[in-house]
Amino acid sequence: MTAAWDSNGARHAITLLQVQQNQVVQVKTLAKDGYTSLQLGSVDKEARKCNKPELLHFQAYGVVPKQVLNEFRVSEDAVLPSGTSLNARHFVPGQYVDVTGITIGKGFQGAMKRWGFKGQGATHGASRSHRSLATNSQKYALGNFIQ
Repeated sequence: MTAAWDSNGARHAITLLQVQQNQVVQVKTLAKDGYTSLQLGSVDKEARKCNKPELLHFQAYGVVPKQVLNEFRVSEDAVLPSGTSLNARHFVPGQYVDVTGITIGKGFQGAMKRWGFKGQGATHGASRSHRSLATNSQKYALGNFIQ
């Protein structure tokens, strides 16, 4: 997410997309599969890193092996042939796009980082618990140190 300003000085939230090596791998039709969809592959993958069923699947459709495969249902008039590359020109300005991302893993978190607690006092029996979550009895004992 970022921002862009128009000619009137109004700020608009925008999402930047990077479209990487997207290609139609397989076309599923109503007659053969019972529904109409496109299987898209993204980011090229070395053939030696594919298992045999994956490699044969890509070879059957004449496409370079891909790391990521996703399937999207489309109407029958929106079907693209196998091997068609998709890029940013397939989108129009102002079109809404559903974006999914993966957050950076942070592992096990303490209370200060996870919930923004300010921590316990440095003295008065707070040995080895300065950054830990306080129990109710500790909250009352420490007075106004923990809100």
